[in-house]
Amino acid sequence: MTAVIALANGKGGVKKSSMSRAIATEYTKAGWGVLGLDMDIDQGSFLDWGQRRLRNGFEPPVTIQGCGTVSQAKKQIESGQWDLIVIDSAAYATKSLLSLIDIVDLLVLPTGFSVDDLRTTVTTVNALRNKGHSTDKMAVVFAGVSESESEYRAALEYLQPCGVPVIPGAIPFLTSFSQAQDKGLALTESPFPGPRQKADDVVQGVIDRLTTLTQ
Repeated sequence: MTAVIALANGKGGVKKSSMSRAIATEYTKAGWGVLGLDMDIDQGSFLDWGQRRLRNGFEPPVTIQGCGTVSQAKKQIESGQWDLIVIDSAAYATKSLLSLIDIVDLLVLPTGFSVDDLRTTVTTVNALRNKGHSTDKMAVVFAGVSESESEYRAALEYLQPCGVPVIPGAIPFLTSFSQAQDKGLALTESPFPGPRQKADDVVQGVIDRLTTLTQ
């Protein structure tokens, strides 16, 4: 049976594509048959990264396709060809989330520490919950953030009332991460051990959450 993770939120700039790349890469390295679906047709950040990875010869290659609609994604899921499908949803796609969450096992909501990011995340969670969706199949990840412990704690406090699970840790905003992804590497393949470990920890948290939900 195909497991499905979607990366989404109600605004852009929250590192959806960065997280999609890292998750797809780590599952592919583990021997899973992984398909990435880039639903942000206008930007195509996930798809473009996969092509850079292929051109630069990084192993393993990650299979990524463009995908315009939730119904197209559903067909890929129902085909049974893949162990895991990672969906990078379009930015500002709050309405399509109501359909997307029905076909996924885990909806990952990347966010930053800013009030704008956090407010949008809470609004997204509440909109889905008001339509009858449990927060159990959602998880927030902090990505592209400062390394301030006080900001991290404040963000956790902000999110606490909405009851959404939060993956422990945070992936900082670093030039080294941008440079790695420009070449076709994932966050978890940064050449610098410290940042790489932080990315590894967050991605492993997502993997653990999916395992819990699908066992």
